[in-house]
Amino acid sequence: MTPHIRFPDTTNKNRKCTDLLFLLLILASWVVLLVIGVDAYSKGDVNGLLYGRDYAGRTCGFAHYSDSIANSESASLSFPRVINNVLTQESDSLPTFFYYVDMVGNGVCLTGCPSSDNFSPTAVNQLICKDFVDSASTTTSPLELVYSSKCIFQYDTFPFLTWCIPKSLTALTSMMNLNAQSFDETVTPANLGYDSVTTGEGVAEKFAEDLYTARWTILFSGIGGASIFGFIFFFFLSIPLVVGLFSWLAVLSLPVLFVGIGMACWWARDQIMEDAKLLDPVPAAGKSDYWQNRALIITSYTLYALAGLFVLLVCFLRKRIVLAIQVTKASASSIVTMPLMVLYPFIQLLGWLIFVGVWTFCLFVLAATGDLVPGNLEVYGFNIPYNYYVYSDEAKRSFWYLLFVYLWTCEFTRAIGQVTLSMAFSKWYFAPDKDLSKPGVQKDIGNRAFLETIFSAMYFHTGTAAFGSLLIAIVQFLRAIFSYIQKKMHSMDANGGLVKAISCCCCCCLWCFEKFLQFINKNAYVQTAIFGSAFCAAAMDAFSLVMRNAARILAVEFVSSFMFFLMRIWVVSASVFLSSYLLEYYYGSTLNSVYGLYVLVAFLGWIVAGLFSNVLEMGVATVIQCFVVDEECQIGLDEIERHCPANLIKCFSNVAEGVEEGMKEEIKRKRDRFSVGAGRNMEMADEDVTVAEIRERENLERENKLRLKEEKKGKKKKRKGKEKGERRVVTGLEEEGYFD
Repeated sequence: MTPHIRFPDTTNKNRKCTDLLFLLLILASWVVLLVIGVDAYSKGDVNGLLYGRDYAGRTCGFAHYSDSIANSESASLSFPRVINNVLTQESDSLPTFFYYVDMVGNGVCLTGCPSSDNFSPTAVNQLICKDFVDSASTTTSPLELVYSSKCIFQYDTFPFLTWCIPKSLTALTSMMNLNAQSFDETVTPANLGYDSVTTGEGVAEKFAEDLYTARWTILFSGIGGASIFGFIFFFFLSIPLVVGLFSWLAVLSLPVLFVGIGMACWWARDQIMEDAKLLDPVPAAGKSDYWQNRALIITSYTLYALAGLFVLLVCFLRKRIVLAIQVTKASASSIVTMPLMVLYPFIQLLGWLIFVGVWTFCLFVLAATGDLVPGNLEVYGFNIPYNYYVYSDEAKRSFWYLLFVYLWTCEFTRAIGQVTLSMAFSKWYFAPDKDLSKPGVQKDIGNRAFLETIFSAMYFHTGTAAFGSLLIAIVQFLRAIFSYIQKKMHSMDANGGLVKAISCCCCCCLWCFEKFLQFINKNAYVQTAIFGSAFCAAAMDAFSLVMRNAARILAVEFVSSFMFFLMRIWVVSASVFLSSYLLEYYYGSTLNSVYGLYVLVAFLGWIVAGLFSNVLEMGVATVIQCFVVDEECQIGLDEIERHCPANLIKCFSNVAEGVEEGMKEEIKRKRDRFSVGAGRNMEMADEDVTVAEIRERENLERENKLRLKEEKKGKKKKRKGKEKGERRVVTGLEEEGYFD
């Protein structure tokens, strides 16, 4: 495959804004999102969701007792009456705080949130009841009122905005179930309507209690500690031999893992077999142990063979593995040169959070546009009425649109970050000098240069990021549609096995296609960062470059992926170790269990480590492409001008070895000019030229264009002056009456 040679644009002089149409499209999608949110806010009842609706569909703090209600039992109430120990009039507004009053999720409005439990009431006024229960005249026992879901035990809560949140849902549901069993012996734990609520609830509540107690320690260990350990890892990568050690450890860990699993299979075989004679197929052919042992032996030998093949593959690809190590080292060095790059993912995260806040508001107000419809649900043998939202077709389409915009914006945030980081890494790679101690170098590859790169990427290539992210968002949206169809079919208990299988296969194929697009997009963004190309041209060039250098690029991807995995393991392990020390030091035995907190710290550490590894991953992908471009630009040149770091010089190979002689001559005759902005390729004269000569000719041509432009402007100005003088002469003659 013939290399398509172009020279990188690191000065942005020839860059142009790319794929502006898709930038306008994503901006328009955000405008439509805001329009939907504003329209929904004007049509929906936001207070109903924000403050809560009681069992009768009335908004707490806004509606009145006299308002129309959905439940027939409350249709003919007489006022004044005592409701939950408060004397109320028909014209009074409902209290502000929402309090759950049955197991369906209905609630009542109270003046405040109860702060104590009372699971042994002796009178009705010790319960929290719905409005139609007259505590003064009813003859029904308190426990029976709870059993019929007309009232509920008073339980301990804490206020969150205007909602009374139960402190112990386990205790409440347990008492509700025990109370139901006292009235109906057929109600058992197996058929309790809401017994599943208590499943694992005790563990969850203890975990929530521990999380609240040690919240600052968890945040410091999982986010702050993980960030510190990530910086430490990058510092270690800049030390000589450390990158090689980590890389070879990552490469050799896979065959070691294969051998370890094979030995475990062999050990399991020895544990199962009591007598080696059982391996004889004649007497043992009918025994299950025989087949289990045969499977373990075959698995063990297979793993040993895979380990051996992998070692041979490593020996065969040793040069490419060395290249991968040097590329990773160069990427780490560039990060040390521009340390602000490590903080860029956090800037992305902040931008994403701002969008999510706006998107959540639009989703919330759109959810408030639904119409309340009454329904019934059986609990303990009673049909309990409740209200739920039903949405119009327009609202449903708006929900789907919000999902698509969310997917597109998430991918766009990721894409613009990849473009920005790639531009920074490519600028560092092609910088003529990488020694920050020298004057003027900080301007080219330091933190200042990275800040300039952020603005350049936002100005020139947001459209390209929008284009690539749109493709992935479309695939993700299609996956969501198929998943929705699958869920609907399961809810209807459909027997269409063939349809389910087809839908599942479509989801699987779309997932694979999405991963393929992500790979193409990442490499296309690198091409855009290096050359300033639009997305389609960059994707074609990236695919061509990967195909020409498949072995080297795949080796780099493989080695770097393992090293990034080790990095995440290091950050997570260090964060968990730090949290274990801090939890033991500050809290000791006051916590219920520390294992759930360890899992949470590991989860946070994994996310933070991913932010760091994504920077290094983009650096590796950019540096290897810059290296290949730098290498291919030397074909047919007598004067070699290489920009790569010193550690990569020895990895240069004669890329022209695989090119035919005739093709080499054609490459020499048709060398691209140093015009990389839009990816234009113009033919040079039929002669060999050096990079310096190409630049010199470009400068001369630019000067000629400026000179011609000035001459054209001067001629135009002179012509206008002449016409103006002629008009003055004619005007003077007219005034003197010459034409009369």
